Amino acid sequence: MASRWRASAVAAALALLPFTGMLASALVALVVLRYGLREGLLVALVAAGGVAVLDLLSGAGTGRVVALMAINWLPVIGLAVVLARTVSLARTLQIAGIAGIGVVVGVFAAAGGDPAEFWFEVLRDTVLPFLEQLGMAMNREVLDEALPQMAMLMTGLAAAFWAAGHFITLLLSRWWQAHLMNPGGFRTEFHSLRLGGVATMIGSLGFIAGMLLDNTLLTNVALVLVMVFAMQGLAVLHGVAGRARLHWGWLVPPYVFMVMLPPHMVALLAVMGFIDHWVDFRGRIGKGIN
Repeated sequence: MASRWRASAVAAALALLPFTGMLASALVALVVLRYGLREGLLVALVAAGGVAVLDLLSGAGTGRVVALMAINWLPVIGLAVVLARTVSLARTLQIAGIAGIGVVVGVFAAAGGDPAEFWFEVLRDTVLPFLEQLGMAMNREVLDEALPQMAMLMTGLAAAFWAAGHFITLLLSRWWQAHLMNPGGFRTEFHSLRLGGVATMIGSLGFIAGMLLDNTLLTNVALVLVMVFAMQGLAVLHGVAGRARLHWGWLVPPYVFMVMLPPHMVALLAVMGFIDHWVDFRGRIGKGIN
């Protein structure tokens, strides 16, 4: 944060290193939160230029830079602008969900109706060789039944994790910002995250339509909605633990389960986030203590 060039250099270095791409995106978003959109774009462009030069010198081309800007940095910069202007994590989460749904609709439109065939080829060319490398015995009949079902949901899953990943990246930026300017402020802000009645009703209707109607597009949209509610469920979990004054160790098992059993834990968090509008877990815990 000392200078534009220093921020750009660190963002470029993090973008080049393995497993640190999220940190690079979070740094760019932090610049937007602290200094505004113009400064954030300048840092992103300078950092992207540095990555492009190194890629060209190594003969790798500019494909990574284009993907870096379009898929990672520009979306998180947009969310940072929303958060800076609204000062609302709930509104920012809503925008992230809308963006995820937009990705689903766009992919279906580009594919001419259903991208399942594309995803089936991707899964067939990646999953099968991966299993063979691991030396796992495969029941080809079971796999032939599972891959088409997975392919039908891959667009929604990819969009859901894309939107959630950018929102989590922004949470990291917000935490950094609070650490620099308002220690303890992020905890209060995240613990009180609530989507609101209108968003909950619209989201629940979209989810019900996706589950009940025989429409692949709506089913994939429903997966994005599940992830949005799961983000609120995560805030509920932290908020309840905070209001009940539980030790941070109580939050470790849910994260372990998210790694070991991600579909089940995400679904559980989504249910918690959905019913929180009516039950208000955090409010009840607060009343019980006070």
